[in-house]
Amino acid sequence: HKAYETPAGALSSAVAFNELWPFGRDIPFFHDFVAHYREHWVKTEADLECLKHVMLPPRTAGQISGMRSRLEGQMGLADRLQLPTMATIGAGLTGALCMFGAQRLCLLTVDSPALVDAYLEIEHSWNLRMMELALDWGVDIIRRNGFYESADFFSPSALERFLGERLRREVETVHQGGRPMAYTMYSGIMPMLDYLAGIGFDCVAHLDTAFDNVDLGKINAELGGEKSFWTGPSNTFHMYSKDPEVVRQSVRDVFGAFGTVGLVLGAASSVHPMMPWENTLAMLDEWRKLRDA
Repeated sequence: HKAYETPAGALSSAVAFNELWPFGRDIPFFHDFVAHYREHWVKTEADLECLKHVMLPPRTAGQISGMRSRLEGQMGLADRLQLPTMATIGAGLTGALCMFGAQRLCLLTVDSPALVDAYLEIEHSWNLRMMELALDWGVDIIRRNGFYESADFFSPSALERFLGERLRREVETVHQGGRPMAYTMYSGIMPMLDYLAGIGFDCVAHLDTAFDNVDLGKINAELGGEKSFWTGPSNTFHMYSKDPEVVRQSVRDVFGAFGTVGLVLGAASSVHPMMPWENTLAMLDEWRKLRDA
């Protein structure tokens, strides 16, 4: 169990504590271990009133100074390695899935949309302030986590209803700061191409290329004129293969679909230590061949 005592009351949650729970005695708001929940953080409007006292951006001079100090250390490393810096800010319905529970969130968008809206507005205000700070401090790229904001869970019209204007405002904030904005989109993308075309993200990041219903050519045709793509071999279907040629073919497929302009190659969505290292080397080697061809 964990609880925050706030001026509006107690905000609490509970999880099944066993050997698979990775956070010890803590229960963070946002994580991938949602199946452990026995009591979710947000159940009622009263919980949202409590959350307003907890989900706050840095406010005091000391909080802002401490956050900037940590960031400066990371930016110094990036400068030495000649790499850009990227801040991931905002999770929207992806975060709401953790706060409400996956099944309940989907039902609430129909049965109690005002509750979902109220949560998203709290998070949206947090996002805008954090984006402003990151831009002021010179972060090169802002990335928004849209991992579960997809047609796997919601219709395109529901995504527009709950997220459209908020996302456009966040993109506008980043663009006013002169920086590009990426959007994590892993699966469920095909029914929502028109919707995504109406959001001004500069890059669709971490799209899994290997699901049966994914048409990379159509994605590029619909979105490629305005957006770049950050994708590559699938960490689900390719990067665990015992044959590096599977990875090489995936790299060729991605280049064939998106070309060499507007493509950032990387495993979608990540490389894990238990994957054969030869596959990562094969991905990099094939990338160099095609990049320089």
